[in-house]
Amino acid sequence: MVNQSRILISAVLLLALIAPLLGQSEKKSQPTVATQASSNRQRLEYELGQKLGTALADNCSIVVATVRSVSAPVKDAEGAETANAASSTNVQLAVDEWLWAAPERKTTELQVVRVTPPERQKYDNGPWLAWKDAEVTAGNKLIVALYSKQAGNRAYRGKPYDVALVVSDVSTFAAIREALYRHDRYLHNPSELAAAGAGPVSQPLLLGYTVSYLWRGGTYGNRDSEGLALERFLENRDLPEPAATLIKLTLPRLMSSESRALSDATRRSLLESLVVAGANEDAKVASRAISVLLRLSDRNQLDIAPYLNPERQRKLAENYRASVENKMIHQRNANFESQLKIVN
Repeated sequence: MVNQSRILISAVLLLALIAPLLGQSEKKSQPTVATQASSNRQRLEYELGQKLGTALADNCSIVVATVRSVSAPVKDAEGAETANAASSTNVQLAVDEWLWAAPERKTTELQVVRVTPPERQKYDNGPWLAWKDAEVTAGNKLIVALYSKQAGNRAYRGKPYDVALVVSDVSTFAAIREALYRHDRYLHNPSELAAAGAGPVSQPLLLGYTVSYLWRGGTYGNRDSEGLALERFLENRDLPEPAATLIKLTLPRLMSSESRALSDATRRSLLESLVVAGANEDAKVASRAISVLLRLSDRNQLDIAPYLNPERQRKLAENYRASVENKMIHQRNANFESQLKIVN
């Protein structure tokens, strides 16, 4: 009996000792869940910004509207082809506000066609992407981007569709309005884009819109400001990888363009900044900059000698070798290695 009492007391004492540790473990797991949720939210906002940037590059009009009615879906084919056919639904909208590119004659009612993918869908791409994740029921508020009639509607299997983007998550409406406000300011004063520095990197929707707009060929009317802004984004370690990928494609295009060439001063500034970033201690920042330099080299648009000193040359060569070894760069570049005097 005495032994049982001692065992019971020991168990109670042991539980008292480990209880705080269990509590700490639980507290440690909570931020992980919160961090994951925040990361997912930022990713979705960035993707929404990308779609917005694409819509603006395609000269879309943008409205806030209320869903009046939604018709029953109709298959675009019958019989044996039903499983391979998309469905179309007419959506009647009441326009609450024209946010961007309002027509001369503003309409108060719109009818758009919602397309849903076939049951046996072969490709992810299609008109249904515009409606992805949107809740479209009577009474819901939407932000809708509409393709310009002048540009010609897109078509799916010979049938036109005119919707580029549909958003029903009202919690994103303020960020979309902010992006459109910035878009208007940048168009009127492009130097504000470069002056913003790395600020948009902390605003996923704004970042996604800016990067996508320029990648799709949109312009604010000043290539110098656009190039400087993209290079500053690239130097930021917190830049999401999808944004870095688009910038690595867009920046070399801007720097090597002959039809809308950068000023000599801006091009020299960008080259020096890229060389400095390529010699950065941070491997991620360095590999991004080196990737841009290699694309310029492939286009015979690279001369880095004026921007090298012994330390930059050493570190840039070291980072280049490391990027090749770690498969961050998939192919060696003879011209680049020659300019860095890399042997072997």
